[in-house]
Amino acid sequence: MGVMVFRGFALWIIVPAVFLIWLLLAPIRALRRILGIGRPARLRQYVTWADECFIAILERTVLRPLGIRQPWPRWPKRDDVQAETSLLDAV
Repeated sequence: MGVMVFRGFALWIIVPAVFLIWLLLAPIRALRRILGIGRPARLRQYVTWADECFIAILERTVLRPLGIRQPWPRWPKRDDVQAETSLLDAV
């Protein structure tokens, strides 16, 4: 339970940080959209990927003695999002 509480508090830091990074990358996304290079990722994809990476970090550090381990998450394709993070996860 302590790990879930820690994850909830960490999401209050991770989500705003990902939002700021997403805003900083807006010119690159606009340029890619104009040039027609791939589809730009949505903000929800960035947040979900960051959350999954944070969970993987927890599993490789805090939960390692319990034998829980998953591979590092890959960047999902636009239509291949299995789990999504919402603002209610941090509550």
